[in-house]
Amino acid sequence: MEDPPIEQEDDPKPPTIEPLREEILDPSDPDRKVLVGSFLSNDEREHLVAFLRNNKDVFAWSHVDMPGIDPSVACHRLNVDPNHPPHQQRQRRFAPERNQIISDEVDRVLEVGFIRDVWCPTWISNVVVVAKKKGKW
Repeated sequence: MEDPPIEQEDDPKPPTIEPLREEILDPSDPDRKVLVGSFLSNDEREHLVAFLRNNKDVFAWSHVDMPGIDPSVACHRLNVDPNHPPHQQRQRRFAPERNQIISDEVDRVLEVGFIRDVWCPTWISNVVVVAKKKGKW
């Protein structure tokens, strides 16, 4: 016995992920842009983009734009059990181009104060370099 044919819908469902439109927030700096949903009405989109442009100073466009956070707001500590001895990974070697990428990123986050030098560390883990979609690391 054959199964009945499956009925085709005349109106296919829209994609679950909405296509995005690129909007430049600062005409003097075209790299400062955001992605806005394309399913918004023109009025909604214009209202949203105007709001974002009026508040563009709250966005962090680079590491330099992110000042340090007062420890009373957020503070990170390692929750380490003193009964477990520290484990130090062996240093991993990288190709010269990846070493340069790592060095540049470390210099950048050191400059803005996100990290600081640690002398005689007992807990160490190696850097993990990951490729981004646009070809950057």
